Amino acid sequence: MSQISSSSTSQSPSARKLCRCGGYIKTWTSWTDLNPGRRFEACEMSRRSRGNGHHWEWLDAMTCARGKELIPGLLRRMRAMEEDLKLIEEHKKEVEDKLKMVEREKKELEYKVGELGK
Repeated sequence: MSQISSSSTSQSPSARKLCRCGGYIKTWTSWTDLNPGRRFEACEMSRRSRGNGHHWEWLDAMTCARGKELIPGLLRRMRAMEEDLKLIEEHKKEVEDKLKMVEREKKELEYKVGELGK
């Protein structure tokens, strides 16, 4: 699995921590196979230049062996389901658009039939 992480900051801007370099320290969640769901703090600048004295620290204990077995598979299944849902939503929109077009055509035909009956 690729090294994926997500960021979240729930602190107010004035309470945010700063790294020695002046960059903000953010809380991230690792979604790698070795550390699935494990949170860490890292300087936002450390992504551009690893190391170099930037703040980086685990917040959670290591993920247990069972979690390392289960979570990556669950994440793959979840992502596949999200892709399926996206395709279903796109298809739904196409069907709704076609339905609107058919309803417009129906109204036009009803109008024409009404005009012929006069």
